[in-house]
Amino acid sequence: MPTVPPEVAARIRRNPETKHHVVEGSTPVPFFGNQPEAQLATVGINPSRIEFQTSRSRIELDGPSRRFETLKSLGINSNAEADDAQVAAIYARCIRYFDDTAVAYWDWFKRLEWIIQPLAGVSYTDGSACHLDLVQWATDPVWSGIKDREVRTSLAAKDLEFLLGQLAAPQLRIAYLNGAQVATVLGSLIPIEDRRATFRDGTRWSFYKGQYEGTAIVGCSAFIQNAHIRTEDKAAFNEWIAAECRKDLDALD
Repeated sequence: MPTVPPEVAARIRRNPETKHHVVEGSTPVPFFGNQPEAQLATVGINPSRIEFQTSRSRIELDGPSRRFETLKSLGINSNAEADDAQVAAIYARCIRYFDDTAVAYWDWFKRLEWIIQPLAGVSYTDGSACHLDLVQWATDPVWSGIKDREVRTSLAAKDLEFLLGQLAAPQLRIAYLNGAQVATVLGSLIPIEDRRATFRDGTRWSFYKGQYEGTAIVGCSAFIQNAHIRTEDKAAFNEWIAAECRKDLDALD
């Protein structure tokens, strides 16, 4: 089993501030992929319910389809009960997430892969990129569907502190923000500039840049998995985002 950094072990053992909307039986996802060695991290909102359950029937994933450990798979009642071996099992699942794209939620992550490869020559699959979230809990409904602001504030409070620690990792060079909501939340914590640019179809999007503890931060207001772009324009849109973000990287150098 891998050695788990103390701050990650502490995050794994921390129970949610509220159980409202947290996927039943799930464990926190501190990162997706080889975070200890990744040079680039994409940043999203929070893990999908589908990381732990089947899409329609909400049955816990098990066997070869399991992506992460759960309270049931570990035989515990809460994250706080996890011993060192169980914490290491959770950590190992996170590191190995992209080892098999047939198991990972690749339909979601491949859209980001198509941006980060031309942006920085990195990939989730070779460990040079990883994914981080503002909130490390999977929720049901999705984050935007949680209407109680107090619940969202409670779930995010300490998770944002953990994310900032990850963004300060010494090996990390670039963080890519996936969407306006991520940029808005992170921009409330650290200075982030924004500018507007126009894609060839006439749509205008915001681009973000900043720095945090030596990590260059770039991104686009398009939440790429839900961006309403014509099928024939999607490849060009991804390339355009990467090119615009490279401009911001050059400006940050």
